Amino acid sequence: MSGVPCVFPFKHRGVVYHGCTSSDDPDKKLWCSTNVTAAGEHIVGSGYWGHCNMDGGYCPYVETFSQCTTRPGASGECKPVALCVGISSAEEEENECEISQGRIGVCCADRLDSGVTIEIPGFKFENVPVKDVTDEDVNKFIGSR
Repeated sequence: MSGVPCVFPFKHRGVVYHGCTSSDDPDKKLWCSTNVTAAGEHIVGSGYWGHCNMDGGYCPYVETFSQCTTRPGASGECKPVALCVGISSAEEEENECEISQGRIGVCCADRLDSGVTIEIPGFKFENVPVKDVTDEDVNKFIGSR
């Protein structure tokens, strides 16, 4: 639908989008929902969607990541390697996935396990257990130094 503003957030096939997505578009173009149910579900089959007009500001792009499962069986998201904290090069190779449009990423576990070693030049950690620490927690810690 041309010129119709997007409705955010919208839910499509179990994923909540807060911005345009290329998911399920055969040409991998960014699109958004223009009408949703009371529960926020995109209304499928009625033409209530449109390709995003990046120039007109109708549909801001927000990167969304698909769900995946790591080789050891942990749930996670397929995202750029730079956003996956605490992953080794071996894990990176084992858990390669496609983000979108042929871009390669890595399946990042939702939580770090207790076997992760965090090394920051100039800091020394001895026997510090890492348990139930999220990527966000690590990023906040590193960013505060």
